[in-house]
Parts: sequence; C-alpha cells; structure tokens
Amino acid sequence: MRRFAAILFTLLVSAGCRAPEKPVIGVVPRGSGQIYWQSVHAGAVKAARELNVNVEWLAPANQLDASHQAAIVDSLVQRRIAGIVLAPADASLLVPAVERAAAAGIPVAVIDSDLATSKRLTRIAADNHESGRQAADRLGELLRGEGEAAIVDMSVRDEAAAQREAAFTEELQVKYPKVRLLPTVYVTGGKTEAIAVTRSVLDAHPGLTGLFAAALTCSEGAVYELRRRGTSKVRVVAFDASPEIVGELRNRFIDVLIVPDPVRLGYEGVAAVAARLRGETLRQEIACNARVVDRSNVENPESVMVLYPDLKSFLGPETN
Repeated sequence: MRRFAAILFTLLVSAGCRAPEKPVIGVVPRGSGQIYWQSVHAGAVKAARELNVNVEWLAPANQLDASHQAAIVDSLVQRRIAGIVLAPADASLLVPAVERAAAAGIPVAVIDSDLATSKRLTRIAADNHESGRQAADRLGELLRGEGEAAIVDMSVRDEAAAQREAAFTEELQVKYPKVRLLPTVYVTGGKTEAIAVTRSVLDAHPGLTGLFAAALTCSEGAVYELRRRGTSKVRVVAFDASPEIVGELRNRFIDVLIVPDPVRLGYEGVAAVAARLRGETLRQEIACNARVVDRSNVENPESVMVLYPDLKSFLGPETN
C-alpha cells in the first residue's frame, strides 16, 4: 500500500510540473514559394520562438485563391485554434470567415492587405499609399517630368496592390502632368503571364519610357522581357525584391526598388495575436514602412537586412 501511495504521489507531482501546452497560432499567407512569403514565414517563426507560442504555416496553393484561404480559416476555427494571422487574397471574400473566427473568440490579425470588416484584431502592413507615392516620385524624376509610362499590377482583387496603384496614379498626374500614363495592365497568374503582359505593352507602345511594376511577380516578368529585348531605355521602378531583382538593379534593368519588410510583417502578426492572448489592447493599424533602394544605397547595412533576410536560421538550411 505504501509503495502504491509513493507511485501515485510521483505521478501527481509529475503531472503538476508538466509545462502547459503553448498556444498555437495559424498563419495563412497568400502563397509560400516566393521569397516574400518565406520571409513572412521566417518572421512568424522568430516571433513564436521569442513569445512562447507555436505557429502553423498553412498556405494555399495559389496566392490568389481566396476561397481556399477561407476554407483554411474555417478549419482553424473548428479546431478552436488560439489565434490566426491572415494575409487576405481578397478584401471582401475573406470577411465571412474572419467574422466567424471573431464570433468564436479567435483573434485574427491581418497582414499585408486589409479586410472590409471591423472584426479583425489589427492590420499590419506597409503604407501602400506612401509606397505608391514614392514610386511615382522616383519614376517622375527618372523621366525628368515627361514621357510615357505604364503600370503592370496584380489582379484588382489584391487590395494592397490596388492601393499602391491608386496612389502612384494620383501622385504622377499631380506632380508630373507631362508624363502620359497608360491604362494599367493586370497579371492574374505567375511570371509567365507577367512576361506576356509586359511584351504586349512594349509591342503596343514602342515609345514607352517608364514602367512601375507594382508587385514582385510583375517585376520578374517585366525584367525578363526587357532583358530579352536587350534594352534598358525603359526606366523601371519596382515594388518588392528578390535576389534576382536586386541583381537586375545592379545590372541597370531596374532603377529603384520600393522594398517592404516581410520578416517584420510575419513577426508583428504573430506578436499581435500573442499580445491579445495575454489580454493586451492593440492599435487598429500598425505600419511597417517600406525602404527605397537604388544603386546608391543597395550596399548599406539597412538595405542589406531587408534585401537578404536570414531565412535559414528560422526555416532550415534547405531554404532558398
């Protein structure tokens, strides 16, 4: 009997000393393969390590598949997960799923783009209006206030890209009225489509002198086509970066990069949900300003940190 009591005491003590399970936060990006989303993932993992939570990375196969994102969010709600970080592919279509999460008491922090609902916890993003204005100012300067320019943008369903486009258009028309801005052309798929779209614009407008590539896929397609033609006469301002795109900045096929900090987006998204789980109140908007990079500052330490994020420390040695 005494031996049984001792065993029972040991089991009770062991159970009492067992560390409580960490809360799990689901991170639902718009994609996974591009370095941008890998950087968001790295930031989320960094925050999880520092803030004593776990993260699950649940990416849709297509970065514009809002219906798949909604299904992922609903599955997380059914599992009663502690919180969600979401980069919505559509400002409207994700609203019902996010509101269902909020009704279940699950906080949802939105990163990168926004949602048309007040039920989200907070929104963490680059200032897309400011990024658009910066891009217009730099392209206007490069063109010396006159010429013909085009915008290659992602689908109109991409709320963040739409904000950049609107701000770019307004700023260019107000400050550089002699620059003729062509109607925006949109990319709904990947790099192959971006190449074809850029090719069509250049074929239809051989006098084009300026181009704003408003997202990474657009930049990759535009640069590929400009390289194929062997011309650098078109001045290019691009949003976002990858090692390939930074190389084209050095090669003079791109003149200016407007670079967000996706590592910080992932970090702040997880940090926001973790703060709410601790009972803290958050601001409705948290800004992560983009950095303007050109050949004069591409080697600066501040630029290097944004252009070449440390992914391997958080995602493993197999990371690109």
